[in-house]
Order: sequence, then C-alpha cells, then structure tokens
Amino acid sequence: MKGQTTRLLKEFRMLQSDLPSGILCTPKHESLDQYEARIDGPPDTPYERGRFLIDVALSAQYPMEPPSMRFKTRIYHPNIDDHGNICLDVLKTGKSGCWNPSWTLGRVLVSLTVLLGSPNPHDPLMPDIADQMLNDHPAYVNAAREWTAKHAM
Repeated sequence: MKGQTTRLLKEFRMLQSDLPSGILCTPKHESLDQYEARIDGPPDTPYERGRFLIDVALSAQYPMEPPSMRFKTRIYHPNIDDHGNICLDVLKTGKSGCWNPSWTLGRVLVSLTVLLGSPNPHDPLMPDIADQMLNDHPAYVNAAREWTAKHAM
C-alpha cells in the first residue's frame, strides 16, 4: 500500500507539470484514485477544437492493472462506443493488451490523443463507424466533425 501511495503522489505531481498542451487531468474530490481528464481534439482531425472529458479510475491494484477510462463526452469514433468505453491496447492486459506498470496516466492520456488522431478501424468497438471510415472516409469525417461541434464544443 505504501508503494502505491508513493506512486500515486509521484503521478499526481507529474500530472500537474508534465502533461503536453491540450491535456488536463485533475483529481476528483481530493482523491488520488479518481480523476477527470480533458483532452483537446488534435489539430487537422475531425475532432479539432473539441474538448473531451474522460473519467479516470485507479483500482487498488494500480499500477499492476491499467486505469479504467471512459469518455464522458459523446464522440463519433470507431474505437469509442456510445457508453464512452475505449478500445486501446494500453488499457488492457493479457494477449490483447500491452499494459505495463511503467506506463503513467500522462502517457495513457497522450495515447488517447493519438487514438483521436489515428483511429484503428481494424479493431473497432463501433463496426458501423469503422466500416464508414474505411469505405466512405469523407462521410466519416463529416459525421465526426458534426458530433464534435454538437457534443464537444
């Protein structure tokens, strides 16, 4: 427990000073295991100018287990479903995941920003959106921009 507390305090300090522009992450209720993050949509993507809120929760097994993250802001994205669940390998363990205890919350949030800029239609949570992205890219871009304007601005 003492090791986890030390890790959480270190990560809290990193979240205050080492996050790239466009990413914020603040604790909820003065807790070090519950956060609200905000990611600005990356430039030159359909999510540009959007601000996306994400709930972050750390289990008692963190950092041996990945954080739990869920988009609170609705988004039109092949790897994020209607409930905000995220398909991203760094948020998984086992064969389908690549979580490693050396990952930090800041690094995972940067990975989410990368996911917004480079969706993976070959591992979708939303097959219809992935299909549209692959087969009618302009329609996907238009829909993603519309959702961003409606839900994230």
